[in-house]
Amino acid sequence: MTPACDNEKPSEAELAVGIPIGRHLAISLSALCITLALCGLVVANGSYLSSTININPESLLFGLWPFNWVYLRQLANSPYSNSDIKWFFTIVSCANAIWLVFVCWKVIFELFRRDIAFPPKKLPRICRAIVSFFIVGCIEFILSALVGLTGFSTQGISLLSISFSQSIVVDAAKILILRMFFLYVGVSFILEFGGLALRYWLARTFGFFLAGETSQGER
Repeated sequence: MTPACDNEKPSEAELAVGIPIGRHLAISLSALCITLALCGLVVANGSYLSSTININPESLLFGLWPFNWVYLRQLANSPYSNSDIKWFFTIVSCANAIWLVFVCWKVIFELFRRDIAFPPKKLPRICRAIVSFFIVGCIEFILSALVGLTGFSTQGISLLSISFSQSIVVDAAKILILRMFFLYVGVSFILEFGGLALRYWLARTFGFFLAGETSQGER
C-alpha cells in the first residue's frame, strides 16, 4: 500500500468498525477516570481507613499489590513512623483493590461486547490501529511493572520517583496517580485491543464475528 492510500478517507467498512471501537474506548477511558477519582477519595479518607482496616503482610489486600513486598523491605530502614507506614500500606492496598474491581469489570465488559462485527474483507488500517494500541498497552504495563520493582529511590526527589526524602503522603500519591494508574491503563489496553485482535483473527481465519452474523449486536 502506498502512503497516499493511508491519507484516503475511511471506507464505510472501516467506519462501521472504527466508530464502535471509538465509543467502546471512550467508555473504558471514562471508567479509568472514575476509578482514579475513587483512589483520590481513598487518599482523602486515609486516616479513617488506616484506623479501621488492618493492613499487614498477612492480609489479602496487602498481597494483591505485589510491590508492597518491595516497599516493606525498604521501609524497614526508613525515617517514617510506624503510623505513617501503616497509613501508607492502607492507602496503597485499598486503592489497588479498587483498581482490581475495575479490571474485573473490564474483563466482563470485553468478553460480552457485541458492538463489533468485522466485514469479510481485510481492514489493514483498522488492524494496524488495533495492534498499535495493544503494543502500547504491553509497553506501558511492562515499564510500569519495572518501575514498581524499584520501589523507593535513593537518588533524591524527582517528579516520578518515590523517595524517603519527601513526605510519605507525596509518595503514596505518586504511586496512585502515576505508577498504579499507568500500570492499569496498560492492562486496560491489553484487554481491550488484545480482545479485538483475537476477534479480528477469528473473523479472518474461521469466519466468526463477521458483519453478516453479528451486526445485530450494534443495535
